[in-house]
Amino acid sequence: MPFSDESVDSSSCYILAIMLDEPERRNDVRIALREKHEVQTSVFYPAIHEFSAYRERFGGITLPHTERVARAQVTLPLFTHMTEAEQDQVVDALAAELGG
Repeated sequence: MPFSDESVDSSSCYILAIMLDEPERRNDVRIALREKHEVQTSVFYPAIHEFSAYRERFGGITLPHTERVARAQVTLPLFTHMTEAEQDQVVDALAAELGG
């Protein structure tokens, strides 16, 4: 976990992002989490240099590490009143889809 019990008071803890080992599986994993396990995810951080405003200004630039991270990231549910059962649902769904 990115947050220790001691740091929660001073952290915003507003997202819980994970990185997939295989970025090319991201869309399939997100679909399976939603359709099979009723766990909604999001993609929070796209590669900013790929936004149209930056592509137009700095066309042709590639940032392989940034692009890999952007394509491997999945944001999981995280909210104030998340129950232990809901947390277990997310963890179990991830384990099922990622083979853990």
